[in-house]
Amino acid sequence: MDRDEKSYKMHNENNWKKSALIISIFVFAAIALFSGFLYKRVSPNVVDAAEYESNVEKVYNQALVNTYLSDIQAAVDLHYADYYTTAPVVAYYVIEVKDICSDQKENSSIYIKFHVMPYIGAHNTVGEDEITFMASYTGDVKLENYNHIKDYELPEHLKSLKK
Repeated sequence: MDRDEKSYKMHNENNWKKSALIISIFVFAAIALFSGFLYKRVSPNVVDAAEYESNVEKVYNQALVNTYLSDIQAAVDLHYADYYTTAPVVAYYVIEVKDICSDQKENSSIYIKFHVMPYIGAHNTVGEDEITFMASYTGDVKLENYNHIKDYELPEHLKSLKK
C-alpha cells in the first residue's frame, strides 16, 4: 500500500468514527428528549396536581383578601385610633388568610380569620393582628373578633405619630 492509499484509508476511518460519534450523540439526545416528553405526557397529573392545587388555593385566598380589604382596613383603623395620629395601612401583600370555618348550626355562617401586619410610612410594621369576620348566609359581614398579637416599635423619625 502506498502512502496515498494509507492516508485515504485513515481519513475514511476517521470520518466513520466522527459519523458514528455524531449519530450516537443524536440518538442519545433523541432518547432523552423523547423520554422527557413521555414522562410529561404520561404523568402530568402526578407532577402538576399539587402545583395546580396550590395555585388555586392562592387565587381563592387572594380573592378573599381583595374582597375583605376595606373591612380589614376599617377594623385596623378602629383598633389603632387610640395609639397613632395616623391610621396604619393594610395592603393585600401584608394580609394572609389564616383560617376558614363554617358554623352549620347557625344558618351556615362562615368565619374567616386573617393575619394582618399593618404598617406606617415606608412599610414600618406597627403590629401583628388576627381579625375574624363572620359572613352570614344573607351576605352580611360582621367583625367577629380582633386579636392584637404583637406590637412593633416605630423608627425614631416616626415616633411623633404615637399618641
